[in-house]
Amino acid sequence: MDFKIGDVVVLKSGGPKMTVSEYPIKMIDGSENRAQVQCKWFSDNNHLTHSSFHIDELEKQNWRKLWKSNSYLHWLYWWF
Repeated sequence: MDFKIGDVVVLKSGGPKMTVSEYPIKMIDGSENRAQVQCKWFSDNNHLTHSSFHIDELEKQNWRKLWKSNSYLHWLYWWF
């Protein structure tokens, strides 16, 4: 899967919405790690948190598909 900075993603197992902050991750030796994605999100107590995840652990949020599915109430519930 190809990620871009600013993409909204979630763990496939669930959890908060996160923003891709770096992909591919640049290593100290100048190489690029395309297996990991750096993400940022706000914790339950509103602290900015960040971590790296393997690309297979994440899925992008499809805003257009979510909006068209079910109803706008479903979308609003998901957003908040």
